[in-house]
Amino acid sequence: MHLGKSLVVVAGLFASAALYGGTVVAQEIGEVFRDCDVCPEMVVIPPGSFMMGSPVTEEGRRDNEGPQRLVTIGYAFAVSKFEVRFADYNACRADGPCKSRLDARGTARPLPASPVSWNDAKIYVEWISQKTGEEYRLLSEAEWEYAARAGTNTAYAPGGENRFNEANPFGLHAMFGMVYEWVEDRYHDTFDGAPTDGAAWTDADADADADADRVTRGGAWNYRPLPIGVARSALRGGVNPGFRNWYLGFRVAKTIATPAF
Repeated sequence: MHLGKSLVVVAGLFASAALYGGTVVAQEIGEVFRDCDVCPEMVVIPPGSFMMGSPVTEEGRRDNEGPQRLVTIGYAFAVSKFEVRFADYNACRADGPCKSRLDARGTARPLPASPVSWNDAKIYVEWISQKTGEEYRLLSEAEWEYAARAGTNTAYAPGGENRFNEANPFGLHAMFGMVYEWVEDRYHDTFDGAPTDGAAWTDADADADADADRVTRGGAWNYRPLPIGVARSALRGGVNPGFRNWYLGFRVAKTIATPAF
């Protein structure tokens, strides 16, 4: 069962509206925007439902990808069109908060910023939120898989190993094969007890949560050529939040406010 496409269609044209000087500015599904000159480009993603995880018959499946469950994301949200790039991250470094020393080989090219830890990514989203006055954050694991599948229920999402010039049906580039992307969720071995509304799965005990492994999604360029099963939509892993490596990066999300009329 896969409901993503049908619910995307009925989701409506407008994702949100914000008030600026008394004027209502609507953001359409699929709209690409940027909140500041050093901010990543963002794409508005529609609400919808999908089956998260992989069936037991899927080639390359791992035990931590189930059990499958229906997830309903009942809100629109924006996702960065690309992974956060060197230029994006270096703007945060120039302002002071971001401290990770990036791989200098990639600074002149539109490559994902690396190496960055989950902790580094959290500093970045806090910085950009303060800079723009908007609510930026990491994606939840459910939001990431929903965005990557983009209305499909196959093992490999549209476009497969998406490259810079290839977008999936939601307009997102390089969801697979560049860097593993940090998401907000604490890592769990299965989806037993996981939220079904798109929310991140974290621990209520903040102290216990702080050092817990965090989820990474998408295949990375340290697997080239990508073996069968690595760039699947359901592939997931768990990594210590303080760990940095050149195959780890991140993508950002932005909460879309409910229209106020």
